[in-house]
Amino acid sequence: MAIISKKTALVWVLIVAGAVTLWKFVWKSENDDAMMAPAATRTTEPVSGNGAMMESQSPAMMADKKIVTTRTSYKNPAGEDEVAFSLTVDDNGVITDAATEVLAIHDISKMRQVAFSDGLLAVLKGKKLNELSSIDRVGGSSLTTTAFNKALPELKAQL
Repeated sequence: MAIISKKTALVWVLIVAGAVTLWKFVWKSENDDAMMAPAATRTTEPVSGNGAMMESQSPAMMADKKIVTTRTSYKNPAGEDEVAFSLTVDDNGVITDAATEVLAIHDISKMRQVAFSDGLLAVLKGKKLNELSSIDRVGGSSLTTTAFNKALPELKAQL
């Protein structure tokens, strides 16, 4: 029986790890479309020309709440991507719902925006929008979080 040297074993481990990483980030799987499906805090609804997300609820349902929206862009290693945010606040300015419109064109950016979207409501729910100065990294997405923090003054101005 042949004994594999430590160098050879290490090379094989690195090859396998590289192949798995390449597969995960380069090739799209059939499940990627399912991952991008709309969730409670994610939307793919179109954004109007003025940067506001289209409301999907009737005005009667929103009588005691206000939706504030904005669309922004940010630079990343692959270029530039856009993202839109929508917050629902009650009469006291307390955030009751949050949505992120995933507008990225780069695959890794899409993945990061989805991760951000999935964690955003948990970070914001129950906080007063006008008292919010910034949020910490959400869903492992530092660039989307930075874009949200940059958009906060525009969201607050809509109150």
